[in-house]
Amino acid sequence: MNHSLSPNIFSTYWFYEKRESISFSGAIALCLLVAVLWLMPKSYKEPVIAATEMMALLENMPVPQIEKPVEKKIEEKKVEKKIEKIENKVAEKPVSAPIVNDPFAENVSPTPAKQNKTENQAAATPASPPTQVIQQAVALAAKYESILKAYLEKIKRYPSSREARLARPEGIVRVWLELSRTGELIAVGIMESSGFNVLDSETLKTIKSGSFPAFPDGAFLGEATHKFIANMNYSLSSN
Repeated sequence: MNHSLSPNIFSTYWFYEKRESISFSGAIALCLLVAVLWLMPKSYKEPVIAATEMMALLENMPVPQIEKPVEKKIEEKKVEKKIEKIENKVAEKPVSAPIVNDPFAENVSPTPAKQNKTENQAAATPASPPTQVIQQAVALAAKYESILKAYLEKIKRYPSSREARLARPEGIVRVWLELSRTGELIAVGIMESSGFNVLDSETLKTIKSGSFPAFPDGAFLGEATHKFIANMNYSLSSN
């Protein structure tokens, strides 16, 4: 009786017949697995060792010192300032020629160019006026100022405006005026106000309408114009 068996890999009979090949192939697979597991640690140790050695080399390497450019520039500036101070000190010290006691030496007069220069400087320097002339100029100036103040007091008028009649202000106006040598009024201004605009305005109006005398000869020497200061006193009792 012939039994036809279909090849079924899941049947027990099939496993029994193929037991030798299966066991042999299993042994080979097991050997390969062991070999792979044995080789794997070696392949991973090499980069770890290499990395450890590299870290050791980096730690032992000397760290280069980087110079700070700002500190270097500051040091260079300090050196330059010291050099300038030394040069200035050397330049300030006059270098005198050595004195040689020569019996045959003669007194050398200054060169004509230097003599002419000295003469021109002496000619350009104006001679100071004598003491008598100065005293006369001071006396003339004082006399002119007294005449000027008397003239200002003479032409002074108490303001006649409605505001002045109602407020009846009193006070002193300190004024300055600049005159030329011919008596022409150059400028005028208030130095100290009286506290009332009506009095200050009347003072400026009075001075602008005045006619001032010329400077006497010999007064205010060397001055084309001269500035004077006067006090204008406004009171109801003197009005």
